[in-house]
Amino acid sequence: MVQSLHELIREVQKYADDLSKKIKRIRENEQQTQLVVQSFQECSASLNKAKDQYHNLCGEFDKLKRQLDPQQLVQYQTMSQQQTSASNLMSLVPGANSTSLNTTLTTSRVSQLVKVEKKMKQACDDYKSSIEKYNMVRVDYERKLADSCNQFQYAEEGHLKQMRNYVESYSKIVASGNSQKCQIMADLTAKMESLSSEYLISLLVENKRTGIERPEVAQFVESPVNTTYVAASTIDNDL
Repeated sequence: MVQSLHELIREVQKYADDLSKKIKRIRENEQQTQLVVQSFQECSASLNKAKDQYHNLCGEFDKLKRQLDPQQLVQYQTMSQQQTSASNLMSLVPGANSTSLNTTLTTSRVSQLVKVEKKMKQACDDYKSSIEKYNMVRVDYERKLADSCNQFQYAEEGHLKQMRNYVESYSKIVASGNSQKCQIMADLTAKMESLSSEYLISLLVENKRTGIERPEVAQFVESPVNTTYVAASTIDNDL
């Protein structure tokens, strides 16, 4: 019995050394997956930031537009269609050479609205670009993660089977050398037979899983405020 236990201990120690080397190799092989995960997290953060920036500018644009009177709206539409720079806005407003306070205020409001519209369009382009980048990285993220999970599962199943064999070997050694513990060892053996690697894997997944849903495909979400603006602009153009 003692000799059998020593042999089992040496076998377990050798397996532990081999397992340490195996884990190191797996970590080295999974560095690329780690980089993909980091890239996906960065793209997710950038996408949310671009979405918030675009929607905030849509809200600011709508707020400024509501402050314009009908004449100012006509001036704004003229400036927007001609796509002039901020430095040339004054020359496009009728009566811009006047020094009256009302004209100056009108020009300032219209100019500010055009500037915000320009920022809003740029933010919209950035938002769409972030969506495209996110979806590209997402595909690679899912593929790499699936490959890594399969490799982890294969390694974990092999480890559990080996440990189960060691426990069974130990129980047989003890049972054969101590008749008073035969019943206990028999119960342990029966219990071990019910602990399959598939069952242990299912317990591990249930306790350690981070989720069962894949990240959704990102789609362009128009601002509710900007939707109102687009509809209003269409009506104005029809008139």
